[in-house]
Amino acid sequence: MLIRGLYLVLRNQVGNLLIIMDQYSNFSNIINQAISLNRFSVKVPHNSKNLELIKCLEINSYIRGYRVLPGGNFIEVLLKYWLGNPVFRKLLRVSKSSKRHYSKLFLKLFGTSGCFIVSTSKGLLLQRGFEFKIRRIAGGEVIFRVIE
Repeated sequence: MLIRGLYLVLRNQVGNLLIIMDQYSNFSNIINQAISLNRFSVKVPHNSKNLELIKCLEINSYIRGYRVLPGGNFIEVLLKYWLGNPVFRKLLRVSKSSKRHYSKLFLKLFGTSGCFIVSTSKGLLLQRGFEFKIRRIAGGEVIFRVIE
């Protein structure tokens, strides 16, 4: 077993490589693929990070809802559409394991446009770009940018 950063590389019995991404990248890839295929629901692995992220998206009306499937291994996320178009087009990963981005330095990089999911000591928060500048609600690591 080789460990490189947050990525685990495992060899299965046949000898092929199986790459397991970190949880946030895996979540964004699954959601983005489902949006591009116009799916109404998608299954994501059940873990605390994914559940907290799904709750944040539901509170801010980016998804219709979610439910934990029997067995507890997966969560079904109900994506939200308006007039046939998805409510958000993409979920971009901002802060990665190789390069972290924090809200203090964030205005210099992206300005004040868009919605951002920030990991704070109080949990995940969704903030609009102008809230960083005007109210300074919370500081923390900027994990995702929601493109509407």
